[in-house]
Amino acid sequence: MGRRRDSQGVVLLDDGEVVEANVAAQSLLDASLTNGTALSELASGLASLLDETPPTAKTVEMGGQLVLARLESLGDTRLLLLTEPTTERRDAILDALPAQCVVLDESGRISFADSAFEELIGREPGTLSDAQLVDHIHPEDTGSVEAAIATLVSEADNDHRFEFRVQNAEGEWRVLEADGRNLLDTPPLSGIVLVCRDVTERKQREHVLKEQNKRLEEFAEIVSHDLRSPLQVAAGHLEQAAATGSEDSFEKVRQAHDRIDTIIGDVLTLAKQGKSVQETQQVSIAEIAEEAWNTVDTKSMALEIEQDKELDADPDRLQQLFENLFRNAAEHAGEDATVTVGPVDPMHTSTRIKEKLPTGFYVADNGDGIPEEDHGSVFDSGFTTESDGTGLGLSIVAQIAEAHQWDPEATDSRDGGARFEFTEKVDGDTLKPE
Repeated sequence: MGRRRDSQGVVLLDDGEVVEANVAAQSLLDASLTNGTALSELASGLASLLDETPPTAKTVEMGGQLVLARLESLGDTRLLLLTEPTTERRDAILDALPAQCVVLDESGRISFADSAFEELIGREPGTLSDAQLVDHIHPEDTGSVEAAIATLVSEADNDHRFEFRVQNAEGEWRVLEADGRNLLDTPPLSGIVLVCRDVTERKQREHVLKEQNKRLEEFAEIVSHDLRSPLQVAAGHLEQAAATGSEDSFEKVRQAHDRIDTIIGDVLTLAKQGKSVQETQQVSIAEIAEEAWNTVDTKSMALEIEQDKELDADPDRLQQLFENLFRNAAEHAGEDATVTVGPVDPMHTSTRIKEKLPTGFYVADNGDGIPEEDHGSVFDSGFTTESDGTGLGLSIVAQIAEAHQWDPEATDSRDGGARFEFTEKVDGDTLKPE
């Protein structure tokens, strides 16, 4: 496709001064091109074209916009200055950068997005022009991005690094790290330039390391505190048993050793399996729950399956989750309690018909329930209301849930007992920028 000639400005120069200019040139250069106007007065950098042989083209800022200027010799001292709007040079510079690149104006409106950024978020070339950047990022990140842009505008001499999430063409949220620089007064870029890198995998590795360090701290606390206490109890009663032969003292030693064995078993579960899952498959929650029920001392409790549901899970880890919840019910809900397992399937309404709602399953009992102030703490490692509890059972449950990308929540059952819900993370749940 050829250039549109009606947008081309033409200026006739003689000995470096304007002789005549067409309407397009007057409009494009935003200047009154009267006879005698010097070429150097139109834009800085144009005068250097006079020294080049043969005259060449140059991109300069004129009249507040980027202009491609070209000189043509007409013989003797006369020259023809041809001008037209262009973004080619700026686009070439930005497209050459080894990352996604976006240029914003002072309000955060996109004036340029390179092909890498457009491809990442599944947009057609050129369709992001004049859009607000915050309209294309995760809603939770809009405030921090707007603040970062305001900082870049107000502190022109300082670069600024920040992170935000964008959704790619497959619907996955990716974390971008942006290095921002204020080049509003620097043609040809003339904007807030963000050079972005996809750091999602790095953030995931950092998250895994953070969780591993957290578990190591938990193990150290268990070894230094939870194991030391029953060891001291066992040592004290063993000394007394050796001196007196008391069967009661020997029994207390055995109880202390049982306590140590329980703690070690829970710690090994955390250490070996952590937050990982093996290969997942479609499983029945009713079948897995019944298998788990048969492996736990449930005393005289009863199991009811409200309704079966199939979900994608690691069957072994899911069975372990049920086992820990059933043990918890046996300890807290009472020997004659009823434990119910069923699906979580929110009902769509006319106003939420297109909204993706979380689905999953629950385990509930009709015991005394969990105090409301403890709902947010029951999954914390070490949290227990029993003097001889390890506080690891529900922590393991939470880790298994998170490994499956489920959100665990403790609440009240309809019978007043405890209810534990596990729902799939909906779109938008992802690693958050720090």
